[in-house]
Amino acid sequence: MKLIKPTILFTILFSLFFTNISHAEISEKNNLVSKTDAEKKYELGMMYSNGLGAEKDDKKALFWFLQAAQQGNVDAQLRLGMIYILGSGIPKDDKKAFEWINNAAEQNNADAQYFLGSMYQSGEGVAKDKRKALEWFNKSAQQGNEKAIEELKNY
Repeated sequence: MKLIKPTILFTILFSLFFTNISHAEISEKNNLVSKTDAEKKYELGMMYSNGLGAEKDDKKALFWFLQAAQQGNVDAQLRLGMIYILGSGIPKDDKKAFEWINNAAEQNNADAQYFLGSMYQSGEGVAKDKRKALEWFNKSAQQGNEKAIEELKNY
């Protein structure tokens, strides 16, 4: 008897879990096997958040983003911070938004650095601090973030 390869088994199980999945989406999910757990969890969060390969569900997206963020996934940390800023499917919480965006910024994510600078500039989720805002805008701009570069023109 021939054993089923783990990637094929994963694809079959995944396709049973998510309805209305195209062959391209199954192939994309199959590639998740080689990623770390945090990356898989982030991908699941994105699927639920965008309604791609799964029915859109903000609560499930939040659950998976939180799981990935706690494992250090920088994209999930930024996404979680943005969810808290906007109050997407949850109560708006500027302090939690600051915490997650700060975590992503500390890991050198240029977008998170820009948003952190904006938070310091506006005082959203943190005490207003123009010096720290400038510091984060600079870090982001050094990585080529166009919004940060534009913001620095105002200083």
